[in-house]
Amino acid sequence: MIVQWETLDLNAQLNLVYQALIAIIMLVMMTYFFAQSVKLRDVTSQKHFYLGLGGFVAFNLITQLIWTIDKWIDAIRTVENPPGFDGSYVVDFVLPFVGKGAINPYLFMLFLWGFASVCWPVEKYVRNSKRFPITVINLIGAIAMAAYTFVVPWFFPGISDASPAWETLEYAMYGVLGIGAIGLVLALVLIIGFYLVLGGKTSGSVRKKSILIAFGFMLVIIGLLLTQLPKEGNPWIGLISPSVMIVGFIFLGTGYRIQI
Repeated sequence: MIVQWETLDLNAQLNLVYQALIAIIMLVMMTYFFAQSVKLRDVTSQKHFYLGLGGFVAFNLITQLIWTIDKWIDAIRTVENPPGFDGSYVVDFVLPFVGKGAINPYLFMLFLWGFASVCWPVEKYVRNSKRFPITVINLIGAIAMAAYTFVVPWFFPGISDASPAWETLEYAMYGVLGIGAIGLVLALVLIIGFYLVLGGKTSGSVRKKSILIAFGFMLVIIGLLLTQLPKEGNPWIGLISPSVMIVGFIFLGTGYRIQI
């Protein structure tokens, strides 16, 4: 492993370090949020908010670990056998619409579970919803995506794009992705948009809490997206992602700690 690490160029080494750093940040924040849920277990709403945050980070941590492990293996294999593989080493299945090495549907599925986890306390305690529609949509999308990504490889292990089943399953994937996309958009509107509007209409501690939570989630999402930022020109630009995520998590933790 050390020998293989030394064979990587600086860009590849820094990229792998950044991915591992992001995973460590998520692990620390997940531990913190779950610890807060235990500490504040007598205040039901606070306990549920921190459990939701912990669940959100936990699912994204799993996503990050899968992505990081895949990138580490890819870097090592590229040194051994350059080039030509553009799939996934961790999730080596064939899925209609996605193809071989279908890692992205698994990551998308984990995102949906994470958003369902964090949307529920917001809908229950902030919007006073009785039916939790956004949480339900994300759950439906997560369950549908889980069923698709686990059932298709099990029952159609050798499926090819020339088979009749491929086209049918491809259309099914369109439907699943559509539900998931709607859930993600609604979750972002609920968490970021709602808190921004609430912060604009209120004052004092309510405004401060709302703005911190809104910008906290915004920065965390931006930090996650920036993990895909090209780093060939300046590898140090990869530090932007973990830095933005740290600030986002600090905003979230501070916002949820403010008592109203």
